[in-house]
Amino acid sequence: MAFEIHIHEENIVFIRLHGQSDLEENEQARGEVMQLCHDTGIRSVLADCQELEVPSSITTVDLYNFGKTWDKNLVSRLAIVLPNNERNRGHIRFSETVAYNRGLNTRTFDKLKEALSWLYELDGHDRSTASESSGLC
Repeated sequence: MAFEIHIHEENIVFIRLHGQSDLEENEQARGEVMQLCHDTGIRSVLADCQELEVPSSITTVDLYNFGKTWDKNLVSRLAIVLPNNERNRGHIRFSETVAYNRGLNTRTFDKLKEALSWLYELDGHDRSTASESSGLC
C-alpha cells in the first residue's frame, strides 16, 4: 500500500491510501496521521480510501481492533471516502462503525467532495461549494 499525507487548507489532515494494504501498513499510516494531528493541533481528518484494497488476510478482529484504537484526544472528526470495490467498502464501514461506537465523530462518504463539505460544515465554515479547485477532488 502507498499513502500520502498532507495538510489541506490549514485545518484538515488529508490522507490518500491506495493499493493493497496489510494491517501493519494501515497502523503505520494511522500513526503518522495521529502524529501530525498531535504536532499541528489539527483535529479533522479526511481519509480517501477510494483506491484502497483490503486483502482477505485481514480478519474481522483486525478491523475491530483498528477501529477501536483511534485516539479521540487527537482526532475529533474523521471523514472516510469509501473504496470503489463493494467488499472493501464493507470492511471500511465495519471499522468506521467500531470507531463511531467508541465515541469518534466519524462518517463515510461515496465522494470526496461530500466528505470535505461535511468537515467544513462541522468547523462552522460555509464550504458547501467545495470543488475540484480545492486540490483534492
